[in-house]
Amino acid sequence: MFVLWFFLAFLGFWLVFAGLYFGLAYLLKIIPANRHFASDYQGIPVWIVSTGAHTDLVMPIQTPEIDWSAFVDTSRFAPNQARYISIGWGDKGFYLETPAWSELKPQVAFKALFKLSQSCLQVVLYDEIPQSVKWKSQVFLNKTQYQQLVNYIQKTFECDERGQIIHIPFAGMPAYEHLNYNFYEGEGQYHLFKTCNCWANNALKTAGVKTSVWTPFAKSVFYHLPKG
Repeated sequence: MFVLWFFLAFLGFWLVFAGLYFGLAYLLKIIPANRHFASDYQGIPVWIVSTGAHTDLVMPIQTPEIDWSAFVDTSRFAPNQARYISIGWGDKGFYLETPAWSELKPQVAFKALFKLSQSCLQVVLYDEIPQSVKWKSQVFLNKTQYQQLVNYIQKTFECDERGQIIHIPFAGMPAYEHLNYNFYEGEGQYHLFKTCNCWANNALKTAGVKTSVWTPFAKSVFYHLPKG
């Protein structure tokens, strides 16, 4: 009898928790931050792209504010005529051990959700803006806003004692070796309340873009952004 009551109490706790979590996510998706933002169409374009689960920020690889090719050392990438850089932050286990959702291991998901693993950043170079995504939006930032975005992104890269960002070797990750990807150690830990989508949303909020207050899910990031 005790075991049954314990199981019912445990199940009830998680049902209540899930209801509160999804309810809060819905409510804070609707509430906008930076409600008076307007794109500066003479400014710097930034694309927000998502596969449906994960959200990345895509930017010109070179602007007067920053040369991303120097920051991430693009000699590590396959030679190409890259004009854009995509950066996303997330759980290290998801990125490095889960090239496809079908390969997700229970222990990886558990560690990610409960702040038991490290974070990393995925960097991809493109010659054109990626089209094979589920959702995409574009905003234009003035110089000050873009510099705020850049500062936010750079601070989420972990640096060594020389101040250099830390590259993660591809050893043991054959699924990525043929792609123009690289991974770097990240600052902070992924968990239920700080997901990869929260990172992208917070970057936009820091730059003054009108977006949601909190967005643990990818679709929520796009709720207040321009369509298309």
